Amino acid sequence: MCYRFQFMLNFLVMSVLILISVVFACGQGNIPMRKKSFTGALEFLPDGKLAEGYRRIRMSMPKQKDPLISPDNWYVEGNQQMKGMLGDAVLFFEWWTTLGSPAERYKFDWTSSGYFEVSYANDKGVNVFQRIDRYKLEKYPNLLKRFDNITPINIDFELTFHTGDIPDKDYYSFRKRYNIMEDLGSAGYAVNYTRTVRGDFILYKLSRDKTVWTSPAVFFGGWDAFLNMPEKYEDKKTRLIELFKIGETLVISSFRISKIKWRIRDFIYIAKKFEDYESGRDTPTAFDEVAEGEKKNKAGDESWDETDVVDFKTEAFYDQRIKTYGVRTLKGRVLVPPKYDQIVSGGKYYIAKNGNTAYLLDNIGRVIKTKTYPNIHSINSDLTVTVNSKTEDIEGTLYKVSYSESDSLMPGEEGIYKHYSTQMGLYLTVENQDDNRTAAEKKRDNVNREKATEQKIKETESKFESLGYKKGIVR
Repeated sequence: MCYRFQFMLNFLVMSVLILISVVFACGQGNIPMRKKSFTGALEFLPDGKLAEGYRRIRMSMPKQKDPLISPDNWYVEGNQQMKGMLGDAVLFFEWWTTLGSPAERYKFDWTSSGYFEVSYANDKGVNVFQRIDRYKLEKYPNLLKRFDNITPINIDFELTFHTGDIPDKDYYSFRKRYNIMEDLGSAGYAVNYTRTVRGDFILYKLSRDKTVWTSPAVFFGGWDAFLNMPEKYEDKKTRLIELFKIGETLVISSFRISKIKWRIRDFIYIAKKFEDYESGRDTPTAFDEVAEGEKKNKAGDESWDETDVVDFKTEAFYDQRIKTYGVRTLKGRVLVPPKYDQIVSGGKYYIAKNGNTAYLLDNIGRVIKTKTYPNIHSINSDLTVTVNSKTEDIEGTLYKVSYSESDSLMPGEEGIYKHYSTQMGLYLTVENQDDNRTAAEKKRDNVNREKATEQKIKETESKFESLGYKKGIVR
């Protein structure tokens, strides 16, 4: 009897504990509507801090990790493997309705764990396993920078969800409108929706950087596509969409990372080079200068010695997703994340701008000089900033005069450069049918007009010369 009583007591205690844990987990998945939108943060790894200040949604069980990015799970490409890089990972999202259609925006933040493990075949075909800790790379600045520049290439996310907490008034109105006698669950309206959020339009910044939100976008395909409506509910589709929209709580039943893509060669390169440096088979070379430049220029806007230009092959690139420019190596390594409105190459330097502020950058994107103007018309490959550019008609002629003022940021050639040029404007000649002049008279009039035009041009040029302009290329 005592045994049976003890068994029942243990069973009861265990049941209560399980119930408490389930209620706790479900409670974490509820997002109340705030200011007509659902905003939350999906935490894929435990004990994270990136989502502080947001409605946090954790995995179902304490300490549970997303299987795809768990430190114990290998990311595999062919015979190369990597694991352990992610220390924290959060998808922030906001859903709302605009003009009757679903709208959304996202951002993904992550931090490095401070290490990674790799497995690969070396040059002799022998399988090698290595663990790389970030702190051990501090004596090799080039490898440290490569470690810090690693970022996921793409991540897709899968969410299962539904809405709840429908106000009583809306609930009964909905049932009355569609003549539903029983509760909605019994009538077949209890639906979980599962959709994939594709990550190819999300910007993946470096571990130490905060990511910006994607631009708000109306979901293409409407509510049917947004909810990824199951086929078996086709006859209730319109009603289910309406029911989803009147819920005041978004319930996340489950979420996971469905696909992740890394550039695994980055991890292999670091592991191989670290081993080579440690064994003395190789020594750091050109990329060291890049890392040292970053170390000196921590704030990103300090002045540099104008002769301190690294001979390193790089290029400006444009990020279509956030409409900004950055600098990267020809092999794709990002040296300066996209943050400028425009970048123009000028030999060993770049000239960039944000608003009305211009920047002279060296070959690896370090800021050498910064200058703000009342207005920037253009930045140019000769490292000048055009601050004024106009075109005017030369009165009484078919010609125009163009003039501009440019400020040079080229080291050793600083100063304001003023140029002008004259050129014939585009015009349409229409023959006058009532012109009774003889051919000789027409020829005389044309000669006189050409002389008058030439005189006007000379007067215009003399005027601009007196104002300090020189004839030349007008920006």
